[in-house]
Amino acid sequence: MAASILRKFVSQNLVYSYILLALCCCTLLEAKQQLYIAHSPNYMTFDADAGSLLRGDLPKLSSVALGLNAATQELLWKGLEAGNPFKRPEANVVVLLEHFKELDIDYSSISYTLKQGQEEIDYSNLEYEIRKQYSERSPVLVEISLENKLMDIQVEYPDIFGEVPVNLDAAAVLLRGSSSFLIGLSPVDVGVLNISSEADVKFLAEMQLLTEFTKAVSDHKRQLQDGTPDLMVLTLSNIRHVVAEHGAASLHVHNALTLLRMTLYTLRQALDAVYGDNYLWQVATLDGQHVAPSVRKVRSLLAEEKAEDESDKDKYNLGTEYTDNFAVIFNIILWSSILLGLAVYAVSYGIWVMDPGRDSIIYRMTSQRIKKDQ
Repeated sequence: MAASILRKFVSQNLVYSYILLALCCCTLLEAKQQLYIAHSPNYMTFDADAGSLLRGDLPKLSSVALGLNAATQELLWKGLEAGNPFKRPEANVVVLLEHFKELDIDYSSISYTLKQGQEEIDYSNLEYEIRKQYSERSPVLVEISLENKLMDIQVEYPDIFGEVPVNLDAAAVLLRGSSSFLIGLSPVDVGVLNISSEADVKFLAEMQLLTEFTKAVSDHKRQLQDGTPDLMVLTLSNIRHVVAEHGAASLHVHNALTLLRMTLYTLRQALDAVYGDNYLWQVATLDGQHVAPSVRKVRSLLAEEKAEDESDKDKYNLGTEYTDNFAVIFNIILWSSILLGLAVYAVSYGIWVMDPGRDSIIYRMTSQRIKKDQ
């Protein structure tokens, strides 16, 4: 009797497990490239019914959100509604999750489908515009792929990111040491992920590196709150190793997605502590590798870029470049000069045809009349 009940219980659990696995598989197969607005300031409004957005327009969206005119006319998407013209986010944080073709981060926020396009996701022009507009200040511009070396941000921002590991190998050392982010997690959160598996270690090291980056942001509130817009673009891609090793519908991937959400939530808490409500946070899931290689432009390179532009001008006989305010300044100077010239001409003409007899007592009381009265 007991054996039959046990067999029935086990068979029912197996049926429920297969049903749950089938649902998970269907969900994974239907996962699309998505853009999630994880956080936005209260003065910024997004239209939930705006439709899909081109994948290559993500940098243009950030440009418009930060109040820059570089891509306002090029962005045809109407999801970002007009808001307060006197306010702009103090930071724009973009998390790009590559190789999420069969995965879903499942954020409970406004989301938009990302359409395929010929352009790659390239934030270098936006970085250049921010540096150009705030050249006398120090905006924090970080565009990194956590799988690659982070030496550039340590060189450019040593006071903020000097303690962040330079690559995944250094992060893996921290992962196995006393500074491991796994120490503060419960066995349920870690699940079946194991640091003895090479695929799991690559993903966990990326989470360790992201944790160290979050600590650096949280510990340097004063340096980041300087009144200039900051841009942080983080590309995460190592979950693909877990998918390739264990399968997209495996428990390993489920635990990896749980850890990813927890790590991103910790990053959001750090951003809340630093910027308050005044920041924009976007999370995009991509079906492959669509982020252009990051080319860092440190401040010392601005002079080199200017020299390169001048050499191109001589080489190709290009015309002189003018700023957008040239027409305004030209009209102000032109009409001010014309009005001043007309005023001088009118005064000069009035003095020339003036009748001394009808003038003031100064001209009537001449020296001859004074002598005559004597």
